[in-house]
Amino acid sequence: MNHNDSQYLDLVLEPIRVCAKYKPKFGQGAKGDGLTLAQFQTLYQSDPFYSWFGLDNPMMYAAHKAAGGMTSVYRQIGIGCEKLFRTLWYRAEKWTVLTGIEGAKNPLISTYDFMREIVGYDLAAFFQRNSQTLKTEIDNILKALLALETTA
Repeated sequence: MNHNDSQYLDLVLEPIRVCAKYKPKFGQGAKGDGLTLAQFQTLYQSDPFYSWFGLDNPMMYAAHKAAGGMTSVYRQIGIGCEKLFRTLWYRAEKWTVLTGIEGAKNPLISTYDFMREIVGYDLAAFFQRNSQTLKTEIDNILKALLALETTA
């Protein structure tokens, strides 16, 4: 493991870990903390139309939680990688993000080649070295998102 891997890995994983505590908002606005299963059921049971269809079903809550949480996972991966780049090499520069082609041997089209050849850090090797940790974290988050009740 590269001596910086632990620090860099934390930068990528820290935003992603937030997703495990995701609770759906159900139209309650961005300022709310989201609803627990019990709050969701109370809300949906109070609406006759939703109640007639059985939309207060815990599986409906789990589906909303998983869908919103998974969208958040993708967004947080991007935020984590941006933090990695900003720590690592680019703070306020305006630069173009290249494609993630591994092994293109062209730093003008491949982010990985650019990082290795221009910056001097093998980003692809970092992700390869830490792949099992990344997979384990995502697996834990998906399990938390698919649970009927929130962990928070």
